[in-house]
Amino acid sequence: MTDQTDNRVLWESFDYPCNVLLPGMKLGYNLTSGRNWTLTSWLSDDIAASGAFTLSWEATSESKELVMRRRSELYWTSGSLNGQTFKFIGALNAPYSPNNYSLSDVYSDEVKYFRKYTHVDIDSRWANRGWR
Repeated sequence: MTDQTDNRVLWESFDYPCNVLLPGMKLGYNLTSGRNWTLTSWLSDDIAASGAFTLSWEATSESKELVMRRRSELYWTSGSLNGQTFKFIGALNAPYSPNNYSLSDVYSDEVKYFRKYTHVDIDSRWANRGWR
């Protein structure tokens, strides 16, 4: 949503993620603005109220990993991101995997975030790396 008078962005859906990580959406935080991009589970399949689980990107000088919390208590971690794989999700983008996306992270003085990009072929159809 933009302001019609000066074309300034007032609200952007990707700045307020809910329960789905869409291609190009960030998980992480902006150290300058204080904005935090975190996924939050739904209470149930039918009730879109906030549930017990959150998924966030935690980037320190030692590691960069996805962290799942249940009611603020550590529940699971992906282990450190190393290129296109996480320590505890090794088969995520293995050569035989049907997954069709790439992972990237940004780590600077202002922002620390993780993104997933989906590969689409020239005709805007989903491209499967295993078919090439």
